[in-house]
Amino acid sequence: MMPSYREQLIHQLQCQGPLTEQGAIELTDAAITEATGEAYTGELAMLRTIVRTVRAAARYATDLDEIRRLLAEHAGTDAVERVKAGERP
Repeated sequence: MMPSYREQLIHQLQCQGPLTEQGAIELTDAAITEATGEAYTGELAMLRTIVRTVRAAARYATDLDEIRRLLAEHAGTDAVERVKAGERP
């Protein structure tokens, strides 16, 4: 499997400068978050998952329980990640 964009950036930073792996990870995550406008790393991916689920449910008229479960899970994860990132939920 090909490395993700994030993994490629981390590798490049480590090769080009005297950064530890953790330093390269933090710098990469900060740059990605700033570029995407995400409140925390992974926020956009989470929202895309919700949208795909809602689209499938609407298209196939499936039970709404999965959407409710996913939205509740997202609300909890979102609140935790925003606190970790230093924002208010």
